[in-house]
Amino acid sequence: MKLRLCGLGLLLAVLAAAMVSFETTRSVGALLLLLQCLIYRALFYAGSDFMALQWDTLLHEAGLWSALLALQPELPLAALRLLAAKLFLQAAACKLIAEEPTWRQLRALDYHFQSQPLPTLLGLVVHRLCCPCISKLGCGFVLAAELCAPLLSFGVHRYCRLAAFSLCAVLMLAIGLTGNYGFFNLLSTVVALSFLGDDVFAWTSRTVRELVEGQDDLVNITNVSFGPFGGDEALSDPGGVNETLKDLAGELLSELEGVPFNEEPLILQICETAFMTLLALLVGCYALENVVVLMDGFSRPSADAPEAPGWQRWLRGMRLLRQVGACGSYGLFGHVEKKRLELVISQQKQGQWQELRHRYKPGDVNRMSWRWLWWHLPRLDWLLWLCAVRMGSQRSLELQRRLRLRPMAAAPEWFNLFLAKLKRREPAVVALLQAQELDASEALKVELYEYEWAACTCKERTEDSESEEALWERGSWWRRRKVLDVT
Repeated sequence: MKLRLCGLGLLLAVLAAAMVSFETTRSVGALLLLLQCLIYRALFYAGSDFMALQWDTLLHEAGLWSALLALQPELPLAALRLLAAKLFLQAAACKLIAEEPTWRQLRALDYHFQSQPLPTLLGLVVHRLCCPCISKLGCGFVLAAELCAPLLSFGVHRYCRLAAFSLCAVLMLAIGLTGNYGFFNLLSTVVALSFLGDDVFAWTSRTVRELVEGQDDLVNITNVSFGPFGGDEALSDPGGVNETLKDLAGELLSELEGVPFNEEPLILQICETAFMTLLALLVGCYALENVVVLMDGFSRPSADAPEAPGWQRWLRGMRLLRQVGACGSYGLFGHVEKKRLELVISQQKQGQWQELRHRYKPGDVNRMSWRWLWWHLPRLDWLLWLCAVRMGSQRSLELQRRLRLRPMAAAPEWFNLFLAKLKRREPAVVALLQAQELDASEALKVELYEYEWAACTCKERTEDSESEEALWERGSWWRRRKVLDVT
């Protein structure tokens, strides 16, 4: 059923892209885009934790306003510009107000490339080349781009908005080359295109009438060389070409002015006015709810904080668009893990434990994934990384020791279901792993490991003693040590 919905959504996208290109079918294309958003929203709720990533929310929010953009360009374009500004401002806010001062001290890139969910080979190269000075410059560029781009996007001059888009595009390109974040980089770049306007690419907004009225341009075009090689013997106006073109342009203008204006029926005018009023109210509510989201993003929660004024409580009570997914909250890469934790699942086969291999996430210390995943997001590999962070973080381990809980108590519900289906060797679950033989009669165990690149250790780590070094298993790409037994 889900695959059929995905196929239907793809078909609707192709049809909508073809229809919005023509004036007569633009409204039908907009309806198809709205239907596609409803299908994606259904998948969003059906996927639960697997569809709860922030770029899923971003895709749904951008899709809704893009569908309205096909009907009326000005107001939805302003909403998309607000969305892009909110996305980057909240990304900067979550870094600056985080409890951990890694970003404020410009040290986040010391750990990011190694501890990110799905590292790449280029990320390894950058990690090795990043001396403290370059790392701080990189952190400074990230924060400057996320803070300055939204402010420049509201500039009057076109070069300000072009600079805003360039900063966002360069940042997304750098993130996409050094890490695997699926369609997030492409989607954020497309949303940032709303920073640009017709004045940036003026040739896209010129109509036929403007081209005809530009008689001086037509005259200049005719001042060409008619000689065999464009030399001094060329004629500037052979046979009165300029006068002929002026007469043709004048006749065409007179014909255009003589065309009667077909006035729309009254009912269509009323419907158009009602639609524009409703759209203006929606954009106004969207702007107010974005103000609330940004206020929450730049404020650090505290139990001793004074009670908010009445107007702030009233604004926070506006949740109409947030409830339907048309106004989301974002906070990308605010917390950077200093250690890379991975869950390793093994099956017992003929009395020995054999690790189950995943397609993209690190596992075998002698294997490194070389793929860039710009179109596909391996959600299982992503969520397994998040699960490892949740179960093995320092705060979680302290809580488990204090409450005398097993590590599985900190695991999300989907992970327990995943292990149960994996034990039954259900084909749909086994297909998510790399091709290998799984025997339904064998047992499974889960262990939590800390990983480091074998070529370069963590920059805060001192030289390990011989006893500590013996705990590490070394390979050609990774080295790892076991942190705890999960099951």
